Amino acid sequence: MRAMSRVGWAILLTATGMLGLWRTASGTTLEAHGAVGFPNGIGGTSTTLDSYSAVLGGVARFDNTAVVDTDQSIHLMADSFASGPGQHAHTFVGWNHLIGDPTNPDGSSRTFVAQSGAHATFTDMVITPPAGVTGSVLTSINVHIDGSLSVGSFFTPSLGSVAESLVQLSLLGPTSLTSRNIGGGSLDLRSEHGTPATGFGIGVLASLATAPSIASLGSVDFSVVFSSSAFLAPVGVPFTVELDLDTNAFVTNELGESFRTFANTDFAGTLSFATDRPVFNLPPGFTANSVDAQITDNTFSPTSPTPTPSPSVPEAGSLMLLASGCVLLALSRRGLDRTTKTRWLRLGGERKQL
Repeated sequence: MRAMSRVGWAILLTATGMLGLWRTASGTTLEAHGAVGFPNGIGGTSTTLDSYSAVLGGVARFDNTAVVDTDQSIHLMADSFASGPGQHAHTFVGWNHLIGDPTNPDGSSRTFVAQSGAHATFTDMVITPPAGVTGSVLTSINVHIDGSLSVGSFFTPSLGSVAESLVQLSLLGPTSLTSRNIGGGSLDLRSEHGTPATGFGIGVLASLATAPSIASLGSVDFSVVFSSSAFLAPVGVPFTVELDLDTNAFVTNELGESFRTFANTDFAGTLSFATDRPVFNLPPGFTANSVDAQITDNTFSPTSPTPTPSPSVPEAGSLMLLASGCVLLALSRRGLDRTTKTRWLRLGGERKQL
């Protein structure tokens, strides 16, 4: 099942197509993207329920709650925002199935996936040295990340139920470097067959994988400042730094019995440069500036507006209500044209095209 999740994310990333793009006169670019849907099989095709691209100054999201084939409730959400002040991304998948006699015509199990991301490429970074100094300087960058991951899988015994939440971040240095990867990491939470959730982390987020709240609550909430690895940056001329944030959520269930599953990856907070210390770790007499990244005298002081936070998603208790049939919206499986990707909303028995 873990392999299927990775396949699903790769398929949806491909399905998003051209990303939204905003470019400054200096060449800085900001982009955001996302998609929701389900893979049709390992190594096969996928059905994309919706995808989007977003540009600077606006939040694009897909947010729909539905009851499928009268016995299931499904909630898929993806939204993200790219800006100078910070990169923001959020995904949520909730799926509940009440009746033990499944109506899924495609087989005994299914995976639903949500993916979103934001990426910023700042090309106007300039490190100013003391008078008479040329060449390059050894430095590193301080970055801040905050957000949360949570998962839950509850089911009647004997069959499979998996929920997984994943965040990935990366930091790229100047194009003059042989290897531009100067920092990053990922954190993955997984709840399987109703057992306590487990965590797996690499890079700057590795230590969070053992947080006690993962096993006890199925979640982890954190705010971390980390430093990149040291690298050589040119002085007196512009160079490039990139920030990348991706969130993913997925659930997989076998449909022979009742289940309740959800995964929420909420980084609508921010991935940004640190505000409580200098952006670049530099020797005395050096400073750094970037108009597009809002760095003045080696201090990150964001002034641009940040996006509206992601809509609240159901807590575990609310998901129980969804599974009890309190959701009145219905998305007919037969109402989804897989060729045109038309979505239909059924409310109170009346079928309307979105």
